[in-house]
Amino acid sequence: LTGLRIFKSTKHQFWLILVCCNGCQPFVVALYYGEQKPSPVEEFMLEILEKLQTLESRGIELE
Repeated sequence: LTGLRIFKSTKHQFWLILVCCNGCQPFVVALYYGEQKPSPVEEFMLEILEKLQTLESRGIELE
């Protein structure tokens, strides 16, 4: 697992969180920028998961 390095001169990377709804093309819902992957990843994902649960409670189906 690796992030997307933007420049060769730096260790910084982008980490994308993608969502796919109803068979559509995946799209970015969150972006992390740092020298390594978010740690702990569960902490990074918590806010995103809470927002997705809010959408689900409003009738949007998520898998």
